[in-house]
Amino acid sequence: MIGNGRASVSAVADLSRANLADMGAATPQAVKALASLGGWGQHTQNQERDLHKWVSNLFNVGLQTFDLDMDLQVPNKSGTEKMTIPFLLPHELFHALAEAGPAQFQLSMTGGRSCREIGSFWEHCFMQDEWKNHPAKHLSSVDRDRLIPIAIHIDGAEMYSNCEFMVWSIGSIFPSGEVWDVKFPICMIRHEWMADPEVKRAAHGTVAKVVSWSMRQALKGKMPTVGPFGEGLIGVRAERASKLLANGWKFAYFTFRADCKARKEARNFDRSYQHVQICEICCAERDSKHGDGSLSFKDFYPTAAHLLTQFSHNDYLRATSSVTPWASMPGFSALSALHDPMHCIYLGTCKELIASALGYWNHNSYLVGCNLQDRLRRVSFRLKASCKEAGVRGPFNTLTPSNTGLDKADYPELGSSFKACSVKSSLWFYAMFSSELARSHPEARSEHVKQ
Repeated sequence: MIGNGRASVSAVADLSRANLADMGAATPQAVKALASLGGWGQHTQNQERDLHKWVSNLFNVGLQTFDLDMDLQVPNKSGTEKMTIPFLLPHELFHALAEAGPAQFQLSMTGGRSCREIGSFWEHCFMQDEWKNHPAKHLSSVDRDRLIPIAIHIDGAEMYSNCEFMVWSIGSIFPSGEVWDVKFPICMIRHEWMADPEVKRAAHGTVAKVVSWSMRQALKGKMPTVGPFGEGLIGVRAERASKLLANGWKFAYFTFRADCKARKEARNFDRSYQHVQICEICCAERDSKHGDGSLSFKDFYPTAAHLLTQFSHNDYLRATSSVTPWASMPGFSALSALHDPMHCIYLGTCKELIASALGYWNHNSYLVGCNLQDRLRRVSFRLKASCKEAGVRGPFNTLTPSNTGLDKADYPELGSSFKACSVKSSLWFYAMFSSELARSHPEARSEHVKQ
């Protein structure tokens, strides 16, 4: 229950102590252990810490955090101070997953793919522009059949009320399943500690340097002999120096995933959604009195001028005024920074397309009802009933003229109350519904074909 988020550590500890009081000596040992958290409830603030220690010892995790000293802002104080941020080094995380056994490694890294399938995947990728110059293609020491492609993800997340963190996480692109098994946070820093733009830029640069260094070790397949800043190693890390990593498996950077805000902040892009030059890898522009109208990003025709200006990775390095700190990552390419589907599709294009489709159907009298609000209410009822019957789950909002933007003169768009999960779940219904409307109004279809 704790692992899937259905209950907090404090709630489970309270229930365990109540169970212990009722059952006494008959209480299972696992329940007793949970009841003992925080000194048997005397120090509740330590319950989560105690659980982490207990689980680590129970399953022999063998992971240690790397203490990363960074200059960050302390709330209500001027200037910056040295703060120690706990950091999970990617290569050590990969090694721990391999040491956990083949079942866990398959679940978290290979996704059930065979070595031959992994090798074929890389052979295909090396023919694409995004990865044709990847170092793994040219290193004779790298066995492509045992090379795991790694994605790096960056986004903000609210951990507590009014307390948001920037979270860096990594994971293999192969598996899909419980997020606890496939996506691993490696660093978290509170936003208020990076309120100053220069402090934030320096923090992103430091994290990028450490992750790039760690991924370089993962690609070599050997434990490092020195730290990310050239410092000597101590303890377990010193004992493991130069030893084989992850039972012979190697790991390579493959892609970078983030929404537009995180892409701009983490990679120092000077072409972004906040600039006139809106695209990172071409000369597309937003409408501006100082811009070039022929390069408008709104031109989706195959003859669009901005399609003739696409950059290669080297073009990007020459054109940018501030090279991203991730440029030192082995295999990094500006072209391999993929867009986040949730923000680009489900919270972006789809919200406009669904609202536009509803407006089009209403304008052409395809929807049934006495007025716009009634027609949208009927569509909502049909949406919920159809999805329930088909077993499609999701929080489905009731459509209104206000939350669809159909009460405005400009273009319609679903409002902020429509979350990604509800948009994604409802796509099936709108595809089915539009097919029904096309079949029931063949004359409209024929007219569009003529046009």
